[in-house]
Amino acid sequence: MRDMSHAAVKAEALNREIERIETCLRENDLRREEYREKLEAARTELHTAEEKLAQVRDRRQILRTEQEQLERELGTGRAELARLEEESKNLQQELSGLFALAFGKKKEVRGRIEENERARAEQKDRLAALEAGLDLEGLERLAAEEQETGASLVSLKSAVEELDGQLEQLARDRAEPERELGALRQELAEAEQAEEARLAKAEADARRAADCAQRHREWPLLEDDRLRDRRDRAMVKLEALYPEHKVFALAALNDELRASLVKLGRACGYESTDDLLNAHGFTRISGTAVRELRPQVQYAPGSEPEVIRGKVEAILRRLEEYYPEKEIPGGLERDHKALSGDISGVAQWLGYGSRKEFLESYGFRYDDSCVGGRPALEIRPILEALFREYGESETKPRTLSALTREHPELRPQLKTLSNRARSLFGEPLAEHLKKLDILAK
Repeated sequence: MRDMSHAAVKAEALNREIERIETCLRENDLRREEYREKLEAARTELHTAEEKLAQVRDRRQILRTEQEQLERELGTGRAELARLEEESKNLQQELSGLFALAFGKKKEVRGRIEENERARAEQKDRLAALEAGLDLEGLERLAAEEQETGASLVSLKSAVEELDGQLEQLARDRAEPERELGALRQELAEAEQAEEARLAKAEADARRAADCAQRHREWPLLEDDRLRDRRDRAMVKLEALYPEHKVFALAALNDELRASLVKLGRACGYESTDDLLNAHGFTRISGTAVRELRPQVQYAPGSEPEVIRGKVEAILRRLEEYYPEKEIPGGLERDHKALSGDISGVAQWLGYGSRKEFLESYGFRYDDSCVGGRPALEIRPILEALFREYGESETKPRTLSALTREHPELRPQLKTLSNRARSLFGEPLAEHLKKLDILAK
């Protein structure tokens, strides 16, 4: 009986051990299936990254071909410039010879004029002497000689004037090729500088794209599940907000998403948020590019898509709270700068040409003709709005004129700031904007 009881206990223990082993085997199978799915996903992403890297290499090859073509064109331009310089040198030599010949002829004519004038003076003296002696025959002869000498003198003076005109024409003919040659040199120098800048930017873009592709290729091996989830959620939100993959006014539209992308880029090893965006097919744009992307109003009031409707409703609630009469005086940027920036971003997204058009479409009357208050309060919202748009962007305007073209609605304010820049900042406005990372350095 005791042996049977001991055998039953042992059999029960063996059964429990078998169940435990089977449970472990099932867990191992599940874990193995999960690892197989992750490995398959990693292979898919690796394949995508390799395709992007191949595209980058193809683009680099195209850039190299374009560079070689441009170098050949520059060589042709330099040869043409050398030919023009040689022609200009020959022309200058010919002009110098003509000048020397003309000056010699002019000197000869002047000598003949002086000689004729002396002869005429002598004839006058002789005429006076003959008049005193009443020699009528000699008097008539001298008068004829004097008339002939006068005609010769008039002819010589006409020849001198003609030579002077020819010299002036030669001088003008000489100046025109020199101006054309100078213009060609200047044009060639500007073309070389522009080409060098374009090639440098293209090489930098290619290197950045290759780095992004490489990091994207290594990503499946480096990121954990939480980082992958953060990335996926952020890209879904970004895709909904920018279906064209052109990113603009992100801080105004969804500042939380902007901050999340900044942290995500740092966690994944990207040098900037733009690199993270580029690695996933997004590009940051601003100014004219935004107006080209949204040339007209996309959605009428009340028909906005879900992704932007909440932001529009929040803006309208705040406006009705601040301006229940729906009359908005000048100085919105000064009084409510954050709200003003949000309005600008939403207006751009919806396709309105200006903030005023957006406000009037939603039933508000906006008077932007007067901007009161102290200068410091007027300047600050303008600079903050420009910094939000260009501070983190790599495509900044290079000059104050370019910035004005991209923001014609700020032309009066920028003109006033430019006129008062030295008294306000102690330096020109363009230099101050470069220090604020609004203009390209």
